[in-house]
Amino acid sequence: MLDSAREQRYTLKKRRIRVLEQHSFNLIVAGGRYLTRLRPYSLGSTRRLPTFLSKPGQIMKPKARYTARYGQTVPQLLPPDLQALGAIAFTPLDFKALDAWLAEEGWPADRMDAAMLEGYLVALLAWPIQLSPGAWLPAIWGIRGWKVAAKIATKESYDRFLALVFGMLQELERRLTVTPRALTFVLKNDCTLVSTRYFAGAAWATGFMSALQFNATGLGSRTDLSRTALENILAVASLRSKEPGAMTRVARDLWASVGTLMDERPARGAATLIPRVALVAA
Repeated sequence: MLDSAREQRYTLKKRRIRVLEQHSFNLIVAGGRYLTRLRPYSLGSTRRLPTFLSKPGQIMKPKARYTARYGQTVPQLLPPDLQALGAIAFTPLDFKALDAWLAEEGWPADRMDAAMLEGYLVALLAWPIQLSPGAWLPAIWGIRGWKVAAKIATKESYDRFLALVFGMLQELERRLTVTPRALTFVLKNDCTLVSTRYFAGAAWATGFMSALQFNATGLGSRTDLSRTALENILAVASLRSKEPGAMTRVARDLWASVGTLMDERPARGAATLIPRVALVAA
């Protein structure tokens, strides 16, 4: 009787192993988050089972991934401490270096070019709001939410990129607040940009309008002149002109609109957006 029961159990075991040898199967681990394709195990095989199979209830840990699409995940690079940055010098040569860097391969598809970046930063200055760097920085390298693009996922490259961005922001603030105002890098239109993918004037206006998504409700507190200025910038965003003199004309119109917005910028704007110690956006 005992031998018969033991023989049945052995036969059943062989039958189960035979099924595994004939068919591979899918195992869902941790509620469907990880799908692992398992190869069949032969009877008597010395190949060891994966750890998550040999220990029931253990969850497989995901590996750190670095991709241009999803950005940096581990280790975590945090948003900068604005008070610790201090004043950062930024010259036309730095602007060219930033433009060339943004033109390189390896950035997410939605990264900003130099013209779009300048329009974006000018909007943050001309339309100041309480906004942390972690909210507006990722849009520059083309990622939603706080993640750092794989292109700058090392601490050295991340710190260097931040120094260029915040240095540019400080220089733009200086140019927009001096009397008389000094033209910005792109609107001065005296250099050829290498990172732009279409008409620089339209890219600048697109960057400007994209920054307003953080505070679209602020339009209600502005005058008709400010609304008209925004409408003029929005109209430029759809242009795709290739005429030789188009940028000169568009840059003049954009500069006039920026002047109107700066004239009506709230008095608390400079202090709110850019701490005087560091002259960087908050």
